[in-house]
Amino acid sequence: MDYFSVSALNSYIKNRLESDEELKNIQVLGEISNFKAHSSGHLYFTLKDEQSRISAVMFSSYVKRVSIRIENGLKVVVSGSVSVYKAGGSYQIYVYALEPVGIGNLYLQFEELKKRLAEEGLFAAEHKKDLPPFPKSIGVISAKEGAAIRDVITTIKRRWPLTKITLLPSLVQGKSATSSIVKALEKADSLNFDVLIIARGGGSLEDLWCFNEEEVARTVYALKTPIIAAIGHETDTTIIDFVADKRAATPTAAAELATPNLENVLRLLEQQNLRLIKAFTNRLDNQKKNFKRLASCACFNQKELLYAHKALTLHLLEQQLLNVKERLFNQAQSLLNTCHQELRHSTMTKVEKSKHKLGLLISKINSLNPLEILNRGYGMLEVDNVIIKSVKQVEIGQQLDISLHDGKIQANITNKEEIKHG
Repeated sequence: MDYFSVSALNSYIKNRLESDEELKNIQVLGEISNFKAHSSGHLYFTLKDEQSRISAVMFSSYVKRVSIRIENGLKVVVSGSVSVYKAGGSYQIYVYALEPVGIGNLYLQFEELKKRLAEEGLFAAEHKKDLPPFPKSIGVISAKEGAAIRDVITTIKRRWPLTKITLLPSLVQGKSATSSIVKALEKADSLNFDVLIIARGGGSLEDLWCFNEEEVARTVYALKTPIIAAIGHETDTTIIDFVADKRAATPTAAAELATPNLENVLRLLEQQNLRLIKAFTNRLDNQKKNFKRLASCACFNQKELLYAHKALTLHLLEQQLLNVKERLFNQAQSLLNTCHQELRHSTMTKVEKSKHKLGLLISKINSLNPLEILNRGYGMLEVDNVIIKSVKQVEIGQQLDISLHDGKIQANITNKEEIKHG
């Protein structure tokens, strides 16, 4: 039975492709993504459109002829040949020339969203939150497995093992990645971590596109918890890098930003401890010197001078107290005399007013006294002890008693005459 080895099959396909005249010198329109420049000078990238993609390589000898800057998102027409990379069994286009024809759609979307969010203030420095110097808990949003989460955990445990690390797994690529990342961010924010890290390893522009979605950017902006973005490699830039409070070039760099170095902290504490001991020692020495200086003063060596000074001070205070006492006494005596005079004057005034009122009342009472009327020459007439006020009360022949101011007389009525008034 005839069969191909893997190498033979790849060689056969390679020969068939290279013998096709159409594929020897072909021009292809597409957008550059997943661009990488090798240290050898060769360029590796993916050429893609809306529905498909093909790997491409451009060797350094051809790269030297290119005058434009090649980067992700650049739309180009490449000239080259299609062949198979025998060792990997993958076909690719070997580019020997390229010309730009515009900027790719994804790149345009990226720039439009970046400009709009910047105008809204989502990138403004005044909205950035400070990272805590000594975090007790760190939440990491990343894929459940992968180099990114391993690098973050390893770095944090090495630098600051005192913190608690919690992974909130999320999709980081694909159609469902956007909603997965948003849910993970919102959950992490509700758990009150000291700081958050969102991390992913490198990839093409398409692979990292979920971190350029507007919904993810606005969720990051709304977080109450400080967050560090570490998406892709150092050359990769996403929208959330601008929105996050800090941007790290790699997941490892994000872990370093989030944590202090325990060794450095311990070294600093030791230095501070030595400074405190030195400062305390210096102050103690100064206090000892001050004590010795005070102990050598004459007032301590000659106690009688100290006592004399205190006795003089006490005498002055006693004299001041006596002066104050005498002044207060004089003020109280003066106040008492004033009050006495005012009270006496007030009392006399009230007595005089009362005497005057009493005299008036006596005069009124006297004016109503019948005896006073009799003193003026009038008399009071009575018949059988009944006071006579009218001639109608008496008859001729009756005996009339007349009271005067100094006695009484009796008379008989011999005549009466009525007087008509008016």
